[in-house]
Amino acid sequence: MNDNLTKKGGGGFHELGYGQKPIYISATAAEALGLIGTPNAEKALLAASAKLNSFSNYVFRTAEHSWLMGCHSSILHYRILKAFDRMETKNTSALVNRIVESIPADKDRGLLYELDSYEALSARVIARSGELENVVEACFTVLNDTKTKSDNTLVASVSLSPHAEGHIRKYSPQARAAQILSIICDDTKHAPRIGKLIKKYRAGKDSETRNWCCFYLIRTLGRIGDKDSAALLLDILINEPTETAAGLNTPPTHILYKGWRPFFRPAAAWGLGMLKEKKAVPALLNAVENLDNAPSVRQQAAIALGKVGDKNCMEKLSEIAKDYPEVMTRRSILKSFKKLDLQN
Repeated sequence: MNDNLTKKGGGGFHELGYGQKPIYISATAAEALGLIGTPNAEKALLAASAKLNSFSNYVFRTAEHSWLMGCHSSILHYRILKAFDRMETKNTSALVNRIVESIPADKDRGLLYELDSYEALSARVIARSGELENVVEACFTVLNDTKTKSDNTLVASVSLSPHAEGHIRKYSPQARAAQILSIICDDTKHAPRIGKLIKKYRAGKDSETRNWCCFYLIRTLGRIGDKDSAALLLDILINEPTETAAGLNTPPTHILYKGWRPFFRPAAAWGLGMLKEKKAVPALLNAVENLDNAPSVRQQAAIALGKVGDKNCMEKLSEIAKDYPEVMTRRSILKSFKKLDLQN
């Protein structure tokens, strides 16, 4: 592992994989040490973690384009974190900054409402480190909760967006902090502060930072399962303008909607499903049916109806599905209908 940790690969074009050999050797050795799981193996992995390059460097060398090197997780970071997770390592407090900074950010991918495997893994390792609350407080600091005091080093880490170039662009510090918070926060005690931040950003001028912060903060409320947040999520779904309201672009422009992205109303629909909020059923049905909503809103509303579990909506769902004009949402409607039908 150590012999290959920072070694460069052989000559040749990196996108054809010529630089990846030492990275995969180190990653495989790290995986083996995690499976061995002895104190000496853990010690070796902790020492190796302190020597790692930026995660985007490893992504680039394992055949990724420079524009996307901050958008995917590093196999080497992943295998080391997985080893820590398997061994339930707790003494990683000195590495928390590096772990936070190794979480990818991709404005170009399809947005996930649930955590991906690297996010979930990072969250578990950080939780065991004893630094979780400090990282949470650092996120609140960056998101301008003025009552919060936090470690400056962690503030810098939760503000640091990964490498990005071209049309991808980096997150603002606030958007990155909101992303990190949505990954690591696991306690409903933080829900009131998150709700206040959502109201703050939602009331602000329409912008990319506003929408990213709202998206990730709403994602956080859905993940932690705070029932008291349902009213806020429902208000967002009902009263925020539809995505069509800002106007549509004409072909050949491939981005249909003129409004700032990402859209955060679909996250509100998803969150209502996670909270199993039955009072939201009429609004979710309306969101599915109203084609002025973006497909992402309609699909997440359809999925949420299956999660909420109110069988009284089945007749309406069946009616909507009959001649629904868009395949992705129609499939989600049918899946939710089946899920409701199978309930006792």
